[in-house]
Amino acid sequence: MRNWIVLFHDEFELEFKQMSEALQNELLAHALLLQELAPTLDAPG
Repeated sequence: MRNWIVLFHDEFELEFKQMSEALQNELLAHALLLQELAPTLDAPG
């Protein structure tokens, strides 16, 4: 199964850059998990 591609919207970039490095790392870690695991999850229903 193929991984998803997770993108942040361009308008989020400025807000992201203003976040602490720890928060940026946390968001990136969650994005990587979503990228890898989302294709295996059931659809909400």
